[in-house]
Amino acid sequence: MEQIPDQQGRLRLITTAAPAVGTDVVIVQDARVRWLLRSFMVEFVADGTAANRVVNLGLEVGGNIVTIWIPRTQIAAGITRTLCFVVGITAAAPTGGLVIGGHIPPRTLVNGQMTIRTIVTNIQVGDQFGISQLMVEEWIEPLV
Repeated sequence: MEQIPDQQGRLRLITTAAPAVGTDVVIVQDARVRWLLRSFMVEFVADGTAANRVVNLGLEVGGNIVTIWIPRTQIAAGITRTLCFVVGITAAAPTGGLVIGGHIPPRTLVNGQMTIRTIVTNIQVGDQFGISQLMVEEWIEPLV
């Protein structure tokens, strides 16, 4: 298991482009970078198709989901929500357009072999994610 470096990394806000309609957010990092995940935020627009969606956040290695954080909130047809997964808080009910998606465990270290991604239960063809934002503490590995 990888260790978190002794020195503090730099805080970095990473913004990614919106994925294609009807697809999940997928974030791949450089192989020489390690991230300590602090938060993930994205807007999700459910199309009009009748189905309750649940937006989960997960870590994937080699095409296999190895960790998944499941919120306690469903998103109905035609609803827009901003989902937040944050270290140090628990899931909460929607307040306006905001859904606190879930708790990220402290010391969640993501290395260059991992992909951060959403996994939507009952995703529909017209569902759309907006841009996503990650707050990470980052270390760059030296060249060998």
